[in-house]
Amino acid sequence: MSKLELLNIFLTKRLTAAAEEIFGAVKGTIVEYQTEIVRSKEENNRLRKLLDIAVQRVLLQTGN
Repeated sequence: MSKLELLNIFLTKRLTAAAEEIFGAVKGTIVEYQTEIVRSKEENNRLRKLLDIAVQRVLLQTGN
């Protein structure tokens, strides 16, 4: 093999390893974001229910 071919193989391996590392980091970040989205949706639903209860109490107290 020529030096150019060896360099090509070396660079290909290094770039592939770098791409895999980047992909792994991005994948981990996406999983974290998805988990946070689920938590946020659950919290929003909980707060929405509390708000509905509070509004109903105010309406009952004011006679509406």
